[in-house]
Amino acid sequence: MLKALTLFSLLFLSGMASAESSSTKTALSPEFIIRQEITLNILITNLHLLQLDFQNQKAREKLQESLILLDNSLSQLQANQGDKETRELIKNARVLWPVVKQHAEWIARLSEAKKAPDTHSLHLALVKLDRQLLILQQKLAIHSPQNTPALAFLEQALLMQRLSREYLSLTLDSKQKDIVASGQMQIQILIDHFDQKLAKLTPQLIHYPQGANSLKKVLVTWNYIKEGIMSFPEQSIPELIARHSSQVVNRLTSVYQLL
Repeated sequence: MLKALTLFSLLFLSGMASAESSSTKTALSPEFIIRQEITLNILITNLHLLQLDFQNQKAREKLQESLILLDNSLSQLQANQGDKETRELIKNARVLWPVVKQHAEWIARLSEAKKAPDTHSLHLALVKLDRQLLILQQKLAIHSPQNTPALAFLEQALLMQRLSREYLSLTLDSKQKDIVASGQMQIQILIDHFDQKLAKLTPQLIHYPQGANSLKKVLVTWNYIKEGIMSFPEQSIPELIARHSSQVVNRLTSVYQLL
């Protein structure tokens, strides 16, 4: 049986309940799609952790939580919403999800296996699904009148989760020097982007002491994460990076909900 949901899962479920009570138009907001992207990247991160250690029970539980959340929320996407491009993106996401779900659930049930099975085809499907959601989010961000400055905190949470995912992916390929070199360059770009965006968030919290305090904690944790990531490949600490990245995602999400 699953343990109690993590703080992030509770926050996420709260947001999902709010989305369900809103109109269909709200469900197609940038916020709704970003939340799905965050959860999808949590799912990918924990698949990577299981590949590194298939007996990692915490990663298995978080994988199962992500599957439940995504299965509930992606079912809200109606294929007849929006313009032709939007409908096509939603259709693609709805087609890819059952493939991802079936394969990921199978992996989650293999608790007695000593070694992780081949997940190459699953990761291909995950990358495609992530791409469809990203394009959909970008499209909605351009046209949605609901965009607010506060949304930047949720976008920052997604960026942190993507960084964690990329780092874990890199640790899996640590023996392939060409992939490591390319991956390090990509991660450096993400780190610089995260730093730049983080610096722009502080001024929004002048009138929110609680949010400002949370953001200070984000900065402390982020500096620790960054140092750990930059130490690769001399030092590899995937589970530590994943855990602290999750803390940053939780805090950024809570600040967004505060505003």
